[in-house]
Amino acid sequence: MNRRQFLAVPPGLALAAIATPAFARQHVAGDGYAFERREYFRSRLDLRIVEHASYRDLVNAMPNGGPPRQNRKVQAWSNLWPDGSAEIHIIDQSVNYTPAALGHELAHCIYGRWHA
Repeated sequence: MNRRQFLAVPPGLALAAIATPAFARQHVAGDGYAFERREYFRSRLDLRIVEHASYRDLVNAMPNGGPPRQNRKVQAWSNLWPDGSAEIHIIDQSVNYTPAALGHELAHCIYGRWHA
């Protein structure tokens, strides 16, 4: 016997689900970012890690001389190249251990620009 099953959703809840953009329903991680949408997916990486001795060295190495947003302390950053290669810039982990920042930048290498 073939039976269809339907999920009953209260009308107000259904409207809220439709009206809420997909990115707003995403989980916000501890770094304050939500995964909005991937630009691409790379299962193989040509990845270079650049380690900096201090926070000052990390920031001074950034393109355009510093963080793109005011009042945001950068823990790591990455460059994504058109040929598929990438590099992650981090502070020496024995000086400042930031596994979440490293994971965040690795996600950029795999998925591209996935947040605004």
